Amino acid sequence: VGFLDLFGVSMVVPLLSLHVKSLGASPTVAGIVGSSYGILQLFSSTLVGCWSDVVGRRSSLLVCILFSALGYLILGASTNVFLFALARVPVGIFKHTLSISRALLSDLVAEKERPLVIGQFNAASSVGFILGPMVGGYLTELEGGFYLTAFICFSVFILNAGLVWLFP
Repeated sequence: VGFLDLFGVSMVVPLLSLHVKSLGASPTVAGIVGSSYGILQLFSSTLVGCWSDVVGRRSSLLVCILFSALGYLILGASTNVFLFALARVPVGIFKHTLSISRALLSDLVAEKERPLVIGQFNAASSVGFILGPMVGGYLTELEGGFYLTAFICFSVFILNAGLVWLFP
């Protein structure tokens, strides 16, 4: 989950500022739209964390993955600044997949094995973070590349959801 999560996201994130500007946003508007994700993360992290304690990690992880996928689907369809900004809302609220995954691993793994498993999870996530920008940068050079990259990110999240669904 960690590798796919960061691979998908890191394909798109470096390209966001360029894309929103290509849609006609001024640098100030691009900055505000870019900051909206962080603001939403700030206010939703505690709520999503508490919610995952109540409904269970697996269920909350699945919902967060699906809503994040929705955000990247909207992003892939964004042809104006409004849709671009709208796409950042579900991602900003629900993109807590790494922290929920770590909490789920902590719940599932014996305390003695936890450092090794969390370390492996972090290493896999880092590999995704390294490879994602390279792949996203390459794809963006193609015709319609940003949209292709956003749809691939959406697909990665759907794949992640399937994995979470299949493997408890």
